[in-house]
Amino acid sequence: MILLLLCIIVNAFIGVIFKYFERFEVDVFPAIVVNYFVCALTGSIFLGEIPFDSSTLSQSWFPYALLLSGTFIGTFVLMALTVQGFGIVVATIFQKMSLLAPAIIGIIAYQEPVGWLKVVGILIAIVSIFAITKTDQNEAEKNQYSKWIFPVVVFFGSCIIDTLLYYINVNNIVDSGDIRFVITLFFLAGIIGLFFLIFKIIRGQARINQKSIIAGISLGVPNFFSIYLLVLVLSKGMDGSVVFPINNVGILAFSAIFGLILFNEKLGKVKSAGLLMAIAAIMMIAYG
Repeated sequence: MILLLLCIIVNAFIGVIFKYFERFEVDVFPAIVVNYFVCALTGSIFLGEIPFDSSTLSQSWFPYALLLSGTFIGTFVLMALTVQGFGIVVATIFQKMSLLAPAIIGIIAYQEPVGWLKVVGILIAIVSIFAITKTDQNEAEKNQYSKWIFPVVVFFGSCIIDTLLYYINVNNIVDSGDIRFVITLFFLAGIIGLFFLIFKIIRGQARINQKSIIAGISLGVPNFFSIYLLVLVLSKGMDGSVVFPINNVGILAFSAIFGLILFNEKLGKVKSAGLLMAIAAIMMIAYG
């Protein structure tokens, strides 16, 4: 549970970093590309070696790393835009609604044990999501309807990421907590991002400067541990129908707290009730 708590806090802190991107007017895409190379470097330092050689391409998990890497960078860019346009809480909730995918797959496809307490907890978690994301009329008018495509795509991208990570773990495609898989995943995301960044630079649509490098470094270290800790937690044998709801709703709760303390993002009565429901849901899922 300590590893899961660390995973929750690190993930919630990523939303805070994205909010500072907006405050310091950081160009999002170059910073995210830098971030992924920093993730790979952080993992290599943590491992004590650079884990890339000719055998990497023949690993059974390589196709999954390649698929995840592309989904990662696309979802991450849209997550940053959603944080800047809608705030940390709304952005996080659309990302963390993805708890539904692996939880349902774990119960239906892999016959994970499910009691009434866990089912009720998942349902309460879903209700808490809608409560916390409730917007007033002014907020709705401020955010054009066309911009809602960002959080919606973040939701589907996050579903793909969570489901693939769960599938890889439950089918033992990656050895228990294999850090090489995580490092390769981030490095591939960086390569894909670099290809598009060069294209954007040539067209004059982006540029790398000191600000984007610093922002990428500040994001890369916690981003690496956000995924590595999740892979590590899953490798300990906890059911996906437990890990993902607790992780995702926990991130939502901490994101709401960070948004309130650091950026004065008001909760209101309904959102506060949703936060309390989220905490209750975590307890019910954990012990259900």
